Amino acid sequence: RSQYNKYILDMYLGFVREKDVKKIAYAASFGTAEWEYSKQQTKLCRKYAQRLDAISVREKSAVNLCNKYFNVDAIHVLDPTLLLEAKDYECLCRRVLQNDKQPYLGAYVLDLTPEIKNRIEILSKSLKLNLNVVEAEAQSCLTVEEWVAMFRDATCIVTNSFHGTVFSILFNKQFVCLENKDRGNDRFGSLLGILGLENHMTDDVSSAEEIIKTPIDWVRVQSILDENRQKSKRFLSKRWDGATFFKALKTISALFG
Repeated sequence: RSQYNKYILDMYLGFVREKDVKKIAYAASFGTAEWEYSKQQTKLCRKYAQRLDAISVREKSAVNLCNKYFNVDAIHVLDPTLLLEAKDYECLCRRVLQNDKQPYLGAYVLDLTPEIKNRIEILSKSLKLNLNVVEAEAQSCLTVEEWVAMFRDATCIVTNSFHGTVFSILFNKQFVCLENKDRGNDRFGSLLGILGLENHMTDDVSSAEEIIKTPIDWVRVQSILDENRQKSKRFLSKRWDGATFFKALKTISALFG
């Protein structure tokens, strides 16, 4: 997204000079269905986008944006965090003591306002659950493992974060996703649309309780996720053979010791 990147050409691997280097974009995101690039940015990024060997994107709308503004074909794939399953993340946070004695509503909200916080507190009381609010940015005091464990152990989740939504789904939690127009809703809509969970997203916090109580057919959701995982992995495996991968891994290992 151009407004988040001062050096936008670097996002298109503009710094790579070698012609024989394979360049693949996996699950890139514009963050919005609206085109935000200036004419100059569009012209420059188009040149470098066309030099990529393959492009995949995180939103359905991004497929159209790539075609319209860059004249390149892109494929819609899952966010990389969804290529793993809950059991993989459970291994990551296995040393974090499980909180299963005090049921709680987990709230992972970006740009937390007093109004939203008040609504969430009302929701937790109505659901008769303790409240565990996790903030991002400077307020964050959790390790990665503790952050994942919050989703693992929560009874249900309120979030306006894309990855908060992802981990709610991975751990099969009843959840409500609050729209976050400033940060872009298109990623949410694409993911929830694939899984048939569009009704779990709202711009009205007061409707959160009704939504969070709406049953989810997790067997069906898991089936759709598995199908899209295979599609996403095929995108990578068709374009990056094992020998190339291990050569790259060896190079990275040498760089970082």
